[in-house]
Amino acid sequence: MKKIYSLAAALCIGTVAFAQTTDDFESYTVGALLANSSPNWDTWSGQTAQDVAIVDDTAYSGDKSIYFEATTANGGPDDVVLPFGAKYTTGEFDFSMMMLVETGTGAYFNFQAQTTVGQEWALECAMTQTGDITISNTGGTLLTSTYTLGQWIEVAFEIDLTANIWEFFIDGTSQGSFANNINSIASLNIYAANIASAGGNGLANFWVDDVSYTTPTLSNLNGTLSGISSITGLVGQVKTPTVSVTNSGVDAITSFDVELAYNGVVQTEQITGVNLASFDEYEVSFNTGITLAEGANDMVATLKNVNGGTGDDDASDDVLTLSVNPTAPGLNKQVIVEEATGTWCGWCPRGAVWMERLQEEYPDHFIGLAVHNNDPMANEEYDTGLGDLISGYPSAVVDRGADIDPSAMETDFLQRVVRNAAAALCVTAEMDTEQMEMTVTLTVEPTTEIDNDWRVAVALSENDVTGTASNYAQANYYSGGASGELSGAGHDWHSAANPVPASMMEYDHVARMIAPSFDGMDDSFTEGGEVGETYSFEFVLDIDSEWDLDNMHIIGMLMDPDGEFDNGYQADYAEALTGECGAAPTGIVTARYEQEKLTVYPNPANSFVNIKADMTANTQNELRVYDVMGRVVYSNVIADQAGLFQLNLDLSQVNTGVYMVELSDGAEVHTTKFIKQ
Repeated sequence: MKKIYSLAAALCIGTVAFAQTTDDFESYTVGALLANSSPNWDTWSGQTAQDVAIVDDTAYSGDKSIYFEATTANGGPDDVVLPFGAKYTTGEFDFSMMMLVETGTGAYFNFQAQTTVGQEWALECAMTQTGDITISNTGGTLLTSTYTLGQWIEVAFEIDLTANIWEFFIDGTSQGSFANNINSIASLNIYAANIASAGGNGLANFWVDDVSYTTPTLSNLNGTLSGISSITGLVGQVKTPTVSVTNSGVDAITSFDVELAYNGVVQTEQITGVNLASFDEYEVSFNTGITLAEGANDMVATLKNVNGGTGDDDASDDVLTLSVNPTAPGLNKQVIVEEATGTWCGWCPRGAVWMERLQEEYPDHFIGLAVHNNDPMANEEYDTGLGDLISGYPSAVVDRGADIDPSAMETDFLQRVVRNAAAALCVTAEMDTEQMEMTVTLTVEPTTEIDNDWRVAVALSENDVTGTASNYAQANYYSGGASGELSGAGHDWHSAANPVPASMMEYDHVARMIAPSFDGMDDSFTEGGEVGETYSFEFVLDIDSEWDLDNMHIIGMLMDPDGEFDNGYQADYAEALTGECGAAPTGIVTARYEQEKLTVYPNPANSFVNIKADMTANTQNELRVYDVMGRVVYSNVIADQAGLFQLNLDLSQVNTGVYMVELSDGAEVHTTKFIKQ
């Protein structure tokens, strides 16, 4: 894909293009609002309430300045923007302004990296009540310094965009320099805030005067390589890079070539039939992907043949280098991500989007399980187990690690995928369609010795799950766009309704069950697991007739003694039926799990207990719960029902003690017990 972004070409507040521009506020009326009075300043979102007043109580030069005051601990409403006329990525850009920060308070400003505010912050400068300055952006802290409160100071930057050297000054004295991972500048934003994350106390009262900047001087013909898309992923993956080209000259650019070299492979994209005016940006997507190589290797982009010539007026910005260091996955490793979600949860679309992204980016190493809560897709045992590990919805755990926001899935995934698994796993399956029983065989081949505290489990997930009932509709707090844009998992959520109707929803990675339990099989390896042996586990699972086997995935799990997933293995239903691995294992068959006729959890129980009963077809199944004295606290006859029956029994009105659960189908009686605490 190739896109042109048109940027404004007029740069100056004064009358001379590409020259120094200064605003000392002397031409404005005291009491007037800045953005309302000036064609050059604006407010962050165009609201008058964000505008600042011209004052004459103090000034650095002349009689007038602008005054900022935060009225809330989070800052604002004062919030003004000075566009620099374009997005600059090359040349020398200088900036300075005078500031007076009231003692006991702080101040804040930032540089925007794009011409549209709110898209990308080149840097943020937080000035606290303790006299500390922190300059940072999404890449972390760039520089720290100090300043004097209660007196006028000059803050200034000398920025060499071509060389990516940003130098910061206080009162003409350099405080240090840094390379900026976001090496472009488009506007100034001054906001009345004293940021808590930087040590601020929320109080912000300060004056600004003599704002001045100098824009780069343009060559006649100058194409600039202004960016290479960040390349992340796993060794061996194929990625399609994009390279941004900006017209940093006066003359229009109508054609050019971009050459890209990586790991010994060189490819070229030839761009013709364009008309890029000054500061227009063009995004070049390469048609041929690159295969990520192990280690840190440079990707080098070179701009050539601008307007058919051999070069342009400034060759210093025609080459751009990006170090690419992909993640090398560990031996046999697949990562299991469990997402806590629900159709009632308005922020949960975020989880679905990130699950889809990881599935698309890392299909050979990512296993996703969307564990639903309080909706028609919920599996009570799985939901209860995951609920004990999280603090709210949406949440996610990667390999049963820490509770995280779904947007952090990829970070945790990349930290786990590099680990060598303790064993190679595989699953196969056989299906009895008459009894609706699936026999899953999980084979485990240790590559390091494991002890008897390790456990195994299997899970089932389903894609493309739909329903017509109203509780299949997905709550969506992103609707309307006030919370930002969110796209993926089949929707542009910011433009979708709240809720998204059930008829428009398809749910993926839906966790249908986990067996034998959330915590795995007790005594899976009674004598440990030895290298060179193959261990086989059979799980006989009852399958709901409403599940779509063609969209089913079968997942094998290996848990370490801490309860984290060491490894996983996923096969779709058709693949598992082939029996290509694990069908005839060598070594020892260590265990067989059949879904029990009657199970209870949690046990001990407090306010409720879940009872799962496997009902026999064509008969009357009677389910009873009674205490040790034989007194019945629950009884129900379920006629002509086959398969799984689930009951959430309220225990709030029963005494503490031991209770028996009994299931009778006329021919057999099955019993279990639980403790009410």
